[in-house]
Amino acid sequence: MSNNTNIEYMEMLLKYKPLIILHTSKIINDSVYFEDVVQEVWVNLFNKIEIIKEFNEGRLATYIINTTRHTAINYKTKSDREDRRKYNVTMEYTYIPDTSQSPDEIVLANEENAIIKEKLDMLPERDRDMLVCKYYMDMDARSMAEIFNMKVKDIHTYMHLAREKLKKVL
Repeated sequence: MSNNTNIEYMEMLLKYKPLIILHTSKIINDSVYFEDVVQEVWVNLFNKIEIIKEFNEGRLATYIINTTRHTAINYKTKSDREDRRKYNVTMEYTYIPDTSQSPDEIVLANEENAIIKEKLDMLPERDRDMLVCKYYMDMDARSMAEIFNMKVKDIHTYMHLAREKLKKVL
């Protein structure tokens, strides 16, 4: 890329920086993500500099606005999805013994639950979380679909796979 193109790019950034910041701020509220999005917009524009340097003022402004909006929306969608994945539904899954059981039965049940907990911890996080939601928290597939941001039919598929993985480690 020529030095002249770099100068044109820098002039374009200086001229359109307020426009990029304005449109990014309409979508991204988090200051940490805000800077990332602005940087990503600049990189996207830099990668297309040979094409956009031929645009007239109106078309260039429209292109920059659309690039900014799409980048911000994609970034927000991606970060929202990651935040949902970080939501850890795994709780301390302890067994509350039935007081009608004999002490021997309670000890046996506690030992079985300790083994199951150990084996659950060997599974991938999503599989473990799904099994805990289903069997320890008594959640139905629809509730789980909301938490994991999946379709109900996908929950059934992943539950089947998680049970198969648990069977292999048991």
